[in-house]
Parts: sequence; structure tokens; C-alpha cells
Amino acid sequence: MKSALYLAMVSASLFAGPQVYQQLVYEIRNPETTSADFRHALEKIGENLAYEILEELGTKEVAVETLTGAEATHCLVDEIPVLVTILRAGIPLNHGVQKVFPDSEVGFIAMARNEKTLIADVSYVALPEITDKVVIIADTMLATGGSFAGGD
Repeated sequence: MKSALYLAMVSASLFAGPQVYQQLVYEIRNPETTSADFRHALEKIGENLAYEILEELGTKEVAVETLTGAEATHCLVDEIPVLVTILRAGIPLNHGVQKVFPDSEVGFIAMARNEKTLIADVSYVALPEITDKVVIIADTMLATGGSFAGGD
């Protein structure tokens, strides 16, 4: 499988997106939402975004012998993606993505935007091997990609 990059992120498109996101986005934007409910809503958003990405990944046919002895063929994901999250509120979003891809390796990047230069300062990177892999970046506000692209 060729390498590919997918973004599982909370962006403006979700604000007016499918109904499944409307309640969840409301929860994360509502100042009265508890911390636990905020994390739960982000986790559910991550899970739903991961299902959307799942539909775009390559598949392979796999046969299985059922309990009745019959053979059944199913299309399964061809490659388990690597998940990467930016350390901050991305953790619960990433947890939701992990529910769909439980066998994925996970990487972390800690970065913060320098308010003077508006460029991201990277303070920590822990990534599994990602060369020639499908990578899903789970981040809550990777709106423009500026933070991600700016970090060296």
C-alpha cells in the first residue's frame, strides 16, 4: 500500500456538517459542558471521523470459516494506519479514532504556537516508523495546517 495522510480534525466543515456532528460540536462549544462531556463528545467525533476514513482505505478480501463450516469472504482494511496526535485536546479525539483502529501504533507531537512569530514550537516528538505507511493525524484544531507545517 502507498503511504497516505488523513486528517481527523474538528474543523469549520463539521459545524455545518452531518447531523451526527451537530450535537457533538454543540457540546464542545457550549461553555456549560462539563470536562467529562467535552472529552466524550471529542471521542465520539474522533470515532465518526475514523469511520469516514475507514471507507477510503485500501482493502483486501479475507476468507473465514464460520461456525457452521461455511466459508465467508469479507473485505478488510489492507493496512493498519499509524495514528498521530498533537498533545493537547487531541488526546480524546485520538482515543475515538483508536476505537476504530485498535491495533494501530500511536505517535505524539507536543507543540505550541509562539504568539510572537505565530510559528509552532515543537517540544516533543515520539513517532513510530511512518515511512510508506498510512498516517491519520488526529487534532482538534488543525484548521489551516499552519501549526503542523510550521513545526520542524
